Amino acid sequence: MQPSIAELTRRFLQTPTAETVTAVEPYDVTSAFRVEPGTAWSETQVVLKALGVTTVPKMPADWASHVRSQPAVRFLPMALGHFPQMVSELDRILADEEQPAVGATMNLSITSEAHAINDAAVARWNAGELAEAQALWATLPDSPLKAFNLGVAALALGDHAAAIAQLTAASVGIPDSSGWQALAEIYRSLAELKL
Repeated sequence: MQPSIAELTRRFLQTPTAETVTAVEPYDVTSAFRVEPGTAWSETQVVLKALGVTTVPKMPADWASHVRSQPAVRFLPMALGHFPQMVSELDRILADEEQPAVGATMNLSITSEAHAINDAAVARWNAGELAEAQALWATLPDSPLKAFNLGVAALALGDHAAAIAQLTAASVGIPDSSGWQALAEIYRSLAELKL
C-alpha cells in the first residue's frame, strides 16, 4: 500500500536539512509554478458545489487573467475565485510569518446564503480579522467547505487540535480528485507537526 499524501508530507517535513555544502544547490521549483486556468476553474467548481450551487456557470471571460494575478499564499480558505494551487510555495507554508491577504474572490452572480456568509468571512480574513472570519464560518451549514475553512482558521490561530479535527472532516468530504482535498491533507499534516 502506498503512503498517503499526509504521510509523505509528514516524512518530508521531518527530514532534517543538510548544513553541509554540496555540489548541488536545491531550488524550490514550485515557486515558478503557474496553474492552467481550466484546472483552477475545476477547483472553483468544487467550491460552488460545496456552497450548494447546482447550476455551475460558464468560466468567465476574464478568468485566465484572474488566475495569473493571484499571489501565492500560506493559508487559503475555500472561496469562489480561490484555487488550491495558490498555495504554491512550501517555504511560505512552513514559515511562521503573518498571513498576507489572499487574492480576490470572484463575483459570479451566485445568490445563496452560504455564499454570502463565506464571502463575508473571506473579507474578514483578508482584513486580518481571523477570529471574526472563523465565527462567520461557524454559522455555515455543515459541509466540507465549512470544515475546511474552520480548519484553516484554527491552524492560522494556533489551535492545532481543532485544525486536525476540522481538516480531517473536510478531507473526507472533498473528492479525492480535487486539489482542495490534497491541501486539506497538507494543512492537517502541518497541524499534526505543530501539536
